[in-house]
Amino acid sequence: MNHFILVTTDSETIGGAVMPAIDIIHRRLKLGKWPIYDRTPCRKLFASGDKTIFYVGGSRMGSGYMIGVSSIDKVEFGLRRPLDLDGEDVLSEPASNIICFGPLKFFTVPVHLKSNLQFLDCCPKSMTKWGSILIGGARRISQHDYDFIIGSTYEDG
Repeated sequence: MNHFILVTTDSETIGGAVMPAIDIIHRRLKLGKWPIYDRTPCRKLFASGDKTIFYVGGSRMGSGYMIGVSSIDKVEFGLRRPLDLDGEDVLSEPASNIICFGPLKFFTVPVHLKSNLQFLDCCPKSMTKWGSILIGGARRISQHDYDFIIGSTYEDG
């Protein structure tokens, strides 16, 4: 079983506005699905039973925090028609694979990633470049890191 942090960042809309990452995450989680793109790291590693943590990137409301967890029910690989889960108003590339989730559990108090990095195996050697661990929208993490992060209390979503 693998463990991942799935990352969303702020995105531009067709009208030129910025949609906060937290809104995009809520759209995806309401559908129970997450897009995986052709250049997503680890894209071939996702499988049923894997555990995921959701991270709000970007610079808007809620950014910098992990907000909840779920398990992967199934992965739909090689979509015949690329799918856009983020809505027609958000500028994003169509997904080539889709992760489908089981029940969601939201943290009662979101977990600030940067404040906890020194306790995690995925901590970079240079803390000036700590954000580099999140580039690409997905990061595989150790069982230790997953257990540490979910040590926060959470509620069923």
